[in-house]
Amino acid sequence: MEVVYRPHMKFESIVRAIIIVNQEVLLQRSVERDEFALPGGHIEVGETAKQSLVRELKEEAGLDIKVGKLVYVNENFFEQGDQEFHEIGLYFLADIQGEPPRKVESLESHIDFWFIGLDGLAQIDLYPSFLKTVLPEDPSSRFSEIEKHIVQKGDEFRIE
Repeated sequence: MEVVYRPHMKFESIVRAIIIVNQEVLLQRSVERDEFALPGGHIEVGETAKQSLVRELKEEAGLDIKVGKLVYVNENFFEQGDQEFHEIGLYFLADIQGEPPRKVESLESHIDFWFIGLDGLAQIDLYPSFLKTVLPEDPSSRFSEIEKHIVQKGDEFRIE
């Protein structure tokens, strides 16, 4: 897997929450594209990653969360339409404050939320795709390894 500098790439920094309740992980789904991702969004200038994650989940789902440790750093190179992206993603463990709801209601019309079993991630359209392989394995070790730096291009990835 070769990564090549391209000046026209769009650069983004995002933050995502790994919220696991009863062996199910909370995912957000793009209504337009029927694609799943961990909940979160873009880091705004002047925010820390954790502040951004708290804000995103409050804005999009009305959830109050407690952000835990950083477990994945993902450099993702991908195309969407005719635009190429270089995305840095920070993935944190997080807990919903209070009793987790059975269904998380979206406050934004372009996404909805689902709890999906960790053993079912390989069967859905989940982005970035490294999560299909890595995420089901890590809860059994309680994410005890140090954070993983993952470089992904297309469906290929490597852990550095």
